[in-house]
Amino acid sequence: MNLKKSDKMIAIVGVAILIIAAVGIVLYTASEESDEDVKPTEETFMVTWNEHSGQLACIEGYAGKSSSYVDPFAVSTPLGSVLTSVSVQIVWSDDNTHRGLLTKGHDTLTADIGPSGGECQTHQSTASGNETLYFTVYDCPYDETLEAEDYDEAQQLVYDMVQGKNDAAYDVLVNVNTGEKLRRPLQYLKDKGNAFNLFVSYTYYIPVIEQEMPDDNDGNTDGDGMQETSLAYLIKTISHGRDII
Repeated sequence: MNLKKSDKMIAIVGVAILIIAAVGIVLYTASEESDEDVKPTEETFMVTWNEHSGQLACIEGYAGKSSSYVDPFAVSTPLGSVLTSVSVQIVWSDDNTHRGLLTKGHDTLTADIGPSGGECQTHQSTASGNETLYFTVYDCPYDETLEAEDYDEAQQLVYDMVQGKNDAAYDVLVNVNTGEKLRRPLQYLKDKGNAFNLFVSYTYYIPVIEQEMPDDNDGNTDGDGMQETSLAYLIKTISHGRDII
């Protein structure tokens, strides 16, 4: 079949359009795949930990000779922090003594304090007492570096690492054995128990997250300490009349 010259031109143009379209599709697909392969640039962040301390309001308790003091307490520090230690100071003095300097008639106080579900420490004393019990909660965190896209992600990574390490609960059981005997009925009836105070202190660590600046190996940095881009350096080189190879 013989085609006219105009028909041949139309056919050639059509084929060219198809070829161009096919090349465009291939290039576009390759570009999309290339974009998918490119991962977001990650920055380096330094995480250091600052020590802080705090204390609870004084816990005023009372244990009777027929009723124990049972009341837990909890320590909580800011979100993202690490609670490392808790100390409990117990202070008391016999508040109903009628024997002068003699130890007869003095109360004996026994306090069992410890983390909920854990091992307790015991304080026991007669007439008066002042002792501090120490508890380790979580290990002290250590300084480290981590990679993240931005500050928010770095902060979230740190929070995820220490999640649930900012609080602790403690059980308290206090009993008083009154010293007055039944043979002194009046004094026995007056001595119903004893008051005491608990002073709770604690130590915790809060993270400080800072972005590390890139190393300046070539001595080319801007006012913020960041390395200059290659284009900026090229322009500066030309402006100073340097030879560029």
